[in-house]
Amino acid sequence: MTVTEIPEAFAKAFIAYANDSNGDADDLDLSVSEDRRELYLSNDHPGFSPYLQLSSDGGDSATVEIRSAVSVRRTGGGFDRTEHLDAQVIVPLSDLEEAARLAVECWITTL
Repeated sequence: MTVTEIPEAFAKAFIAYANDSNGDADDLDLSVSEDRRELYLSNDHPGFSPYLQLSSDGGDSATVEIRSAVSVRRTGGGFDRTEHLDAQVIVPLSDLEEAARLAVECWITTL
C-alpha cells in the first residue's frame, strides 16, 4: 500500500463530520498538509501530534490510518520523535462522504 493524497472532497467531508460530532460550539483545529498526504487532527497535548493518512493499492477502497508522532525532550537537549499507528479502517473511495464518516469514527476510538 502506498500513502496517497487526501482528496479535497474527503477532507471537507471529514472536517464537517468531525465538527458536527464534536458537540462544542468552536470548530476543531483540523487542516491538510501542503503536500495533501496528512490531515492534522486536533489535540490538547504538547509533544503529541495526531494525523490521518490514506493508503491505497489503487483499488476501490483505501485504508485510513490514524497515526501520531510523539516528541520527548532529551536530557541533553533536542527531541526524540516516535511514530505510532493508533487505528485504521478500510473506507470506500466511491463514496467519500461515507469514507469521511468512517474515518471520523475511527479517530474517535483513539481519543
